[in-house]
Amino acid sequence: MSLAKKSPLFLSPAPKRRRLQQTETPDTFSDVTYGSDEESEEHDIVEFFPSDILGSIFFGGYVNSLEVVKTASCICKDLMEIAKEKVTMLDLRRCPMMVTSDLSVLTKRFPNLQELDLSYCDDIDRIKGLKSLRLRILNLRGTEISDSGIVAFLKSKNAHYLEHLDLSACDANSSDLITDATAELLSKHCRNLRVLKLGWRRQVTDSAVQFLSSLKHLVELNLSLTNITVRGCSLLSKCKSLEKLNLSACPIGEMALESLLPAEGGSNLTHLSLRFHRDLDEHSLASLLDRTPNLEYLNVEHCGLTRESLKKIFHPLQLRGVEIKVERNTATDNTQPM
Repeated sequence: MSLAKKSPLFLSPAPKRRRLQQTETPDTFSDVTYGSDEESEEHDIVEFFPSDILGSIFFGGYVNSLEVVKTASCICKDLMEIAKEKVTMLDLRRCPMMVTSDLSVLTKRFPNLQELDLSYCDDIDRIKGLKSLRLRILNLRGTEISDSGIVAFLKSKNAHYLEHLDLSACDANSSDLITDATAELLSKHCRNLRVLKLGWRRQVTDSAVQFLSSLKHLVELNLSLTNITVRGCSLLSKCKSLEKLNLSACPIGEMALESLLPAEGGSNLTHLSLRFHRDLDEHSLASLLDRTPNLEYLNVEHCGLTRESLKKIFHPLQLRGVEIKVERNTATDNTQPM
């Protein structure tokens, strides 16, 4: 069977085309046709469907090969125009060729983008070129983005559309590039933010939490490996909407858990990660569990808890259906090591 019979999506417009024989492989897309041996009809997929259906086929999940979409877009101007209108999500993570200057081109080619993943694109250090987009989700994890590199985007007229932002660092060299200044801008210009990840940003302190506590829609916050202390935990208790919180490896001290939760009423927390907190003991943990009735997940890996301590708290956790993560060497039969 020829390639054309297998996949008519590879057809492209050409003034005259020939049918491939069984033993041939196409050198270019213009060689591919389909039809009977006696009479080959000239067709083009763009002629078969209106733009909205064609857009759904290529950009709505029906074609799962990025290479197919890229190639088809290159050889078909009509498809390029459809992509300009229909593409709202783009995953460019770990793209080695992506540089800061490409962002302006990206914006012009896909002006309706709402979700963009640039994580681990090492050469991205500023995103001014994205400020015309109405992005809801932006992932910049592991890039070289800094306070100065993100300020123009956060001050743009479209910043209020942002709901999910990942600014986590992935190594010590870039961990100092984002500071409390970015948190202040987020509190002023991104009032609809629901998810914020600032992991391994060592210049993020309690002052950042003071700014972020004004975000009324924030449901998930990752502050792992930042410089949040017990004061920051006290400020977090004002975040009534918070459901998922990661404070792993923060210098919060043994009294932090008491100040973390509201003085009155229960907490809305469903997920809590406290990895590498050596001051955590069974009494403070038990108190925490009493005040988090909605808790579904608790990570206390590398907190120095003994098997005996875990046994004392596990039974009430089991009754509530809470998933607990501990390191393998202290795990009981009913806990799950990471």
